[in-house]
Amino acid sequence: MLAVLDESTPAHPDGLVYVIAGVVLLEDEHAAATAARAVLPAGRTNPFHWHREGPRARRAMIGSLCRMGAVAHVGAEPGVRPKRQEPAREAVLRRLLPRLLHEGADRLLVESRGARLDARDRAVLLDGLNAFGGARAMTYAWHTKADPALWFADAVCGAAADALTGRDATPLAALHDAGVVDRIELGAATADAGSP
Repeated sequence: MLAVLDESTPAHPDGLVYVIAGVVLLEDEHAAATAARAVLPAGRTNPFHWHREGPRARRAMIGSLCRMGAVAHVGAEPGVRPKRQEPAREAVLRRLLPRLLHEGADRLLVESRGARLDARDRAVLLDGLNAFGGARAMTYAWHTKADPALWFADAVCGAAADALTGRDATPLAALHDAGVVDRIELGAATADAGSP
């Protein structure tokens, strides 16, 4: 089963909020990619990106996630200083990895941030996987946003970021009501996704 992972770092009065969403796609990868592409107008070549999309594309992506029965886990570190983003990412990755494994994910696709930062992620994932059944428990790879499967993680991450920063909680509430996201893990705390 494939899990896809993306992050967002929206600004908040207390600093950045480092948000990561891991989405377990219950459909096969081809069907998921087809569903993601169907959200965008025919002929469009640039990928889906939550913060560049209009309300119609956002609603369509949330609807697609709800219909396909995806399961998403969201972690966040609030109040992060710009130069402390990597430790925040590591902390959230370590919290989310066991949840993705528990859902049955055996493959993880992460949006690439470049060779150096992907290598940092690789070390965190390997360390985390060794704590949960060894490195063979999950394979992982990095792709660009051109891969439509990653768009689902982008959408969940964007919806969570908007809710956490007070911009718009409606998309996250729709994901919560459909059982896609049950909560956001905030550092040591957890917030119900229906009311972040």
